[in-house]
Amino acid sequence: MPKDLTVEIFCIGTELLNGLVQDSNSHWLTKEVALLGCTLRRITVVADDPPDMKRALTDAVERGTDVVLTSGGLGPTPDDLTVAVVSDMLGVKPVVDEAIVQHLMASRNITDRSQVRPALLSMSKTPEGARAYPNPVGIAPCIHVELKKTHFFLMPGPPREVQGVFDAHIKPFIQNVSPFKVASHRVVVNMLEAEVGPLLQQLIQAHPGSYLKGALTQAQRVGDTQHLPVDIVCKGETAEKAQESLAQTLQHFEQLLYQQGRQMVGR
Repeated sequence: MPKDLTVEIFCIGTELLNGLVQDSNSHWLTKEVALLGCTLRRITVVADDPPDMKRALTDAVERGTDVVLTSGGLGPTPDDLTVAVVSDMLGVKPVVDEAIVQHLMASRNITDRSQVRPALLSMSKTPEGARAYPNPVGIAPCIHVELKKTHFFLMPGPPREVQGVFDAHIKPFIQNVSPFKVASHRVVVNMLEAEVGPLLQQLIQAHPGSYLKGALTQAQRVGDTQHLPVDIVCKGETAEKAQESLAQTLQHFEQLLYQQGRQMVGR
């Protein structure tokens, strides 16, 4: 099978590390990345410290990661340093992107550029030579740069904006370059997680490109048994092949359950 597209997520902000703000972006992005058929390597939370940020992001490049997603650090305050750090990594300077300036002027009904405050101009800065995409639900853009063979997508921090720029700009990019499509389905079995675990491992080994995991936090007691949701995700080089793999995995799962005297109680 082709090589998976590898992804790493970096959530940037000291406020995430001191407990002032809860990181919800990585949870949302993880699900989206998985549904696009990518392999998520790691999630990292980094403080607003330029040397630490540069070290963490450079390590992702050295690991040969295909796509790096960052959230945070694109605002107008002194601790918003993502553009400066990535510019340093690229050996270029941050520059004002005039297309983004025009976008924010239109969003604020500003007709005279001289009325654009310096704080807003700072949110229009990108590494020189970068591609900047307008934010459909905010001001700070989505910025795309490439270092060696790693594609960086820099996103603002607010969850609504992360979701907006991901759906508008990053998702289409990944869909275009990823060698896989994904089909997923959830079933419910009348088994404990410890009982179903060996069966899931057997299925993963028998069906390359599949992933099965019991959702223990959503399990329910029904009489003397536990009803455990199990998520099944299968990859294929086309959507049709992904669906075919999913159907085969489901059929095999049913056979294994029957051999154990169990069954799917929901699908």
